[in-house]
Formats: sequence, C-alpha cells, structure tokens
Amino acid sequence: DRRNLGSNLHTNFKIAAGGGTLFLTNDSEVLISGAPSANLLEDTSYGRKPDGTGSWLFFNTPTPGSSNIESGETTVLEAPQFSHTSGLYPTAIDVTLSTDIQNATIVYTLDGSEPDINNIGGSSFQYKNEYPHEVGDSAGPLLNQNYKSIIYSSPISISNRSNDPDQLSVKNTVADDLYIPPMLVRKSSVLRAKVYLNGKGSKTRTRNYFVWPNGNPYKVPVVALTTYEGNLFEYTNGIYTPGAVFDQWRIDNPDGNQSSRAEFSNFGQSGKDWERNVNVQIFNQNLESVLNQDAGIRIHGNTSRKHHLKNLRLYAKSKYDEENEFKLDL
Repeated sequence: DRRNLGSNLHTNFKIAAGGGTLFLTNDSEVLISGAPSANLLEDTSYGRKPDGTGSWLFFNTPTPGSSNIESGETTVLEAPQFSHTSGLYPTAIDVTLSTDIQNATIVYTLDGSEPDINNIGGSSFQYKNEYPHEVGDSAGPLLNQNYKSIIYSSPISISNRSNDPDQLSVKNTVADDLYIPPMLVRKSSVLRAKVYLNGKGSKTRTRNYFVWPNGNPYKVPVVALTTYEGNLFEYTNGIYTPGAVFDQWRIDNPDGNQSSRAEFSNFGQSGKDWERNVNVQIFNQNLESVLNQDAGIRIHGNTSRKHHLKNLRLYAKSKYDEENEFKLDL
C-alpha cells in the first residue's frame, strides 16, 4: 500500500507465522504465481532455485533483491526430540535427546538459558542484592551469576531437586531489605535443547519435569515460566529487579526519600523495550502438560510492582511462536 522512491514496496498485509498460502494475481484476478507460507527460523528465507522456476527451498543466507545463490535445504532445521514428556515423575529419569539430521550437534541447558553453541564455556551476568534505599545506605556490590550451555553426548539425569539451594528466591526484587523464604522453595527441572548444523540453530524446545516422590501437593493447575535468568535479574536490563534505574535515581537524588516508588526501578519501566521472551507451559491438576508455547513477558501493575512478588503479563505473539494466542480455556 506504499511505495517510496528508492525504497522497497510496503504491503498492507503480513504473512501469518502459523502458515497459509500466498497468491500473486494480475488485475483480472488471474493467478500468476502461488506459494505456501513456511514457518521460518530467524535469519532464514524461503525461495526458489533457479529463481522463479525451481523448487522451494530454505536458505540460511537471505538475499533480498538478489538471486538465491546458495544450495538451499528442502526442510527447515527441526528442534530435537525428547525421550520423556513434561510432567510428574515419582523417581529420577534419564532423558535422551535425538535428531534425524546428519552431522548435527545438540546443545542443551539446565539453567533456563537459551542453548547456545557459542556459550559452551559459560558466561555470567551481573546483579545486585543491596541498594541504597535510605539516604546514606551502601550502594551494594555487583554480584555474578553464571549460566552455560552443554553439548549433548549421553542421557541427562533428571532427579528430585527439592533440597537444592535456592537460587531465584534469594535475589532481591525490591530496593529495600532482601526477603529470603523461611524454607526451601519447591523446584522442578527445566531442560531446553536446540539442534545446530553449520552454525545455524533450530528453534529451542523446552520441557519441565517434576520429580516429586510424594506426588503433586497442589490442587490447582500449575504454570511453569522458563526464561534466561538475566531477563529478570540482570543489573541493567532485568525487568524484575530495582537494577541500574534505581541506582541512577539515587545518584540524581542523593537526599530524596521517594525511593519506594516503582517508576524509579527497572521493574517500574514499561512498554515493548521491557518485554522479554519466555516459555509458557501449563499443566492440569495431574501435572499433564496442556500447553507449551513461547511468548513475551512483562511486569504488570502500577504500585504493586514494588512488592517482592510481582504480577506478570504474558503476550502470545507470532514473533515468539507459530501461535499468536493462547488456545486454552483458562
């Protein structure tokens, strides 16, 4: 619906991530060409080789405005298969990952981060647990949290983690004193995996496992949210923490006493710049998975943002998953 001299044509429609068919017709509505709409990975294109006449192929190097020059693939890089479905298990399990793609490498994580073949050695992000809430308080040190990816080579042992030390619940979510739960938080295990071939990665597949010998103590459905921990607690960009926004406010207001207001913290920011990716998995009362979908997540609310536990808003969007809605009776 818009053409500016020297720039690309801008259409008044978009292609659904979930699939469909494209039709190119002339003014008399006679079909000139047609094509299926394919579900594409990031930085992947779909086209013909030779141009306009050959078979439809996936290209790992998109060439907009130019010929399709690389060989292309007949299928998209599929995520790995898991030997065990998400859900409740009374005893430890060994999960096997597999792929039908020759010469491919499977990369996985157990810490919620995205599997990344370039992060096998591990990385870290910075966070803080202590802030100058009152005038004269210590600014607090920057702390480091590690995360890493692992190349799959043998079955992965998933066991009961209920007695493992807490990691998320001992990070401060307000600028005031740190609250630590009086008992260990019940835990699940999250396994994320991805297939790599020639430097190109598939979609990430996420599974949650509850190894609880005494069964499910809850009488309601369970929602499991999986994301890279830095999305929540990283000092500069984490959405669940006071972070750099609070410290900057204190620098600008050394004698100020309004530091409990939400807008003076990372978690008080809003809009798409403060939306992060998350995997949403919902389980029924028997801890059977009824939905597993990638989505966006933001902090929700106004003054409630400054509470230790914060409300979250989930966004179903085609930029994260094939589905742009949660198709479940909640």
